[in-house]
Amino acid sequence: MSSLTKKNKTILDIFIVFIISIFLFYFIPFNEDNIYLLNYVFDSLYLILILLLLLFHKSKYGFDMFEPIYFVSLIYSLLYFVAPIYDILIGSYSWFGYLLFEYGLKSSFIAFIGYLAFFIVYEINLNKYKLKINSEYEYNTKNIVVISLFLYFICLFTNIFYMVKSGYASVLYVCSLGFFGGIENIEFKEKILNIGFLSMLSYSLPTTVLLYWEYGKKNILKFLLFIPVINLQITRGFRFFIIQILLTFFAYYYVRTNKRPNLKKLIQIFLIIFIIITFMTLFRDTVRSGKGADLQILNVNTIVESVDATFWENLRIYKNYYGIVGAVPEVYDYCYGKLTIIRTILIAIPRILWNNKGVESNERGLDVLIGADIGRGQAYPNLGEYYYDFGLMGVVFYMGIIGFLMRKIKQNCMANKDGPLNNIIFVSVLFAMLQIIIRGYTPTNFWYIIFLLIPVWIVKISCRKKY
Repeated sequence: MSSLTKKNKTILDIFIVFIISIFLFYFIPFNEDNIYLLNYVFDSLYLILILLLLLFHKSKYGFDMFEPIYFVSLIYSLLYFVAPIYDILIGSYSWFGYLLFEYGLKSSFIAFIGYLAFFIVYEINLNKYKLKINSEYEYNTKNIVVISLFLYFICLFTNIFYMVKSGYASVLYVCSLGFFGGIENIEFKEKILNIGFLSMLSYSLPTTVLLYWEYGKKNILKFLLFIPVINLQITRGFRFFIIQILLTFFAYYYVRTNKRPNLKKLIQIFLIIFIIITFMTLFRDTVRSGKGADLQILNVNTIVESVDATFWENLRIYKNYYGIVGAVPEVYDYCYGKLTIIRTILIAIPRILWNNKGVESNERGLDVLIGADIGRGQAYPNLGEYYYDFGLMGVVFYMGIIGFLMRKIKQNCMANKDGPLNNIIFVSVLFAMLQIIIRGYTPTNFWYIIFLLIPVWIVKISCRKKY
């Protein structure tokens, strides 16, 4: 009976992929220019192949919505294949007045090869570890509570100090998002260059709160610890960090209890996160400028624009990747490790110790690479950086690293040696993939992961009981 059920599920999965394929075929834009038609066809083909690879994995290991391969595949596919398909269907071809789809065929092929590298490395020895019910180690929970609170307040006050001293706002402004009054203007000071390393401690805040949520007893304190973590990121305008934090906390409940949300719960969770991010998108410019959150800007048009900016505008960053593939190495040479290796090392050195720590590089800004005035705040996704540094081999190598990292955190969670502590590592690293894939910049993302996990590592070292 169980084998029949499994067979029926496989048939259903294949049918779903077939329906998606028919849907993509039905909307093929035959009336468009050849370049857009070809981009649509190949992006659709790669998307279908990824779905088939996931079906292969599901038939072998089963389905778990929190398994890394599904989350990474979702984000990766949305960014590099679904978003281009959507833009072609609605006729959104230009990017800051520049047409980049002529580089789309090569870019999508490289992206698919990168996904294959991730998939193959992830699948290797995936079931090496068996689930163990009992934890191998025991910890002093009282010490964990004390240490998590100590680290939390150190990180919190350090970040408030950083934001105020570097010109973000006053303490009251940071804590209230400007609802209790704005300031004349936020002027970012040059001294931010000397204390920017302090901002890295903000990456540790979510895990310190998770530690208290797991081992602390006072529910009101759990809530009070969580609010400033969100406020800090809203004030700084970092939407991705807020999404990651919310997803991490929602997922942690289900991972630690070994439960999974049903469809109704998933919709509720999605709506909560979407409302929060839309709210932030509405007010992020006024909060960052010093005016504070202004409810008067709420209307149908601003909400619709905010919804679009929350989802599609963040995914359209794939066009920056297209621009890099078009310019490198034909116009500008590869950076050969200066982007992903040298800068990762240098970024950890505070400018207060080495002010002129910049490395000579042949890197060009996005405005030069794609030949357009793209304004401030533009970045390129992970593949753009990997390709700019080492070409196709860089994409294959770094996506293989991501596959290896995702496989290891899954295996360690399955091994369950440290129980809740490994669960915290699991959900924290898993949802950090949202930032790593869509926003790129390895130097920051590498240290983001490190500081994210430092509180857990400190607890593992200092609170483990000795026998």
